[in-house]
Amino acid sequence: MQIAEFLRRRITEDERAASAAASAGVAGWHVAGSPRSDDEGPVEFDPTVYDEIMPSEEEAVHIVRHDPARVLRDVLAKRGIVDRHAPVDGGAGAVSCAWDRTPYPCLDLRDLATTYLDHPDFDDDWKTS
Repeated sequence: MQIAEFLRRRITEDERAASAAASAGVAGWHVAGSPRSDDEGPVEFDPTVYDEIMPSEEEAVHIVRHDPARVLRDVLAKRGIVDRHAPVDGGAGAVSCAWDRTPYPCLDLRDLATTYLDHPDFDDDWKTS
């Protein structure tokens, strides 16, 4: 599997999961309970998470920061990056990245792919370090 196909499949999986979570009818995720603040304004605490225990305040803030709406914006951004970094003829039989003309797959695509390092289809050759 080529890196662009791998990324498009993982991005689509992220999109489907976020869309399913968003369709639950909640207009934006938030944390309610004991008030505190961070860079984006007040954050409050009160949710129950998958493991049937209350998350720590830090875990709750992390969960909220991955609201489905944010994930869907991330999906659009990642798709744009993958599209801009398409493989092109680099001359002399080489394949280059359309964006920066470096050997394909470029470091940007390889960096994006490392997000999914734990996926069984991840190719270790894509690692950047």
